Amino acid sequence: MAKPEYFGRIKEVAGFGAAIRAARKAAGMRVVDACALAGVSIQTLTDIEAGKPSVSIGKMMDVADCLGVSFFSVSAEDRHAVEKELSRLLPTASQ
Repeated sequence: MAKPEYFGRIKEVAGFGAAIRAARKAAGMRVVDACALAGVSIQTLTDIEAGKPSVSIGKMMDVADCLGVSFFSVSAEDRHAVEKELSRLLPTASQ
């Protein structure tokens, strides 16, 4: 899979939607294919990619999982170090 155009710290729902869209396109998947794989409706995926905050976190995570978009948790005390390392590894991580 090609590296999606959007990588970095997600600060809002619109950023999540951009990451999902980029991952779907990098995988060469049509909306209908991603929906079938994730078990969500076309409207749900369209809303996620548009950055609408009304979509449930469960549906967002289902779509992310099927597209290989990962979430991870970092303690507050380690956050600065992790963000610094991410910015070194991924030039767009500071977005």
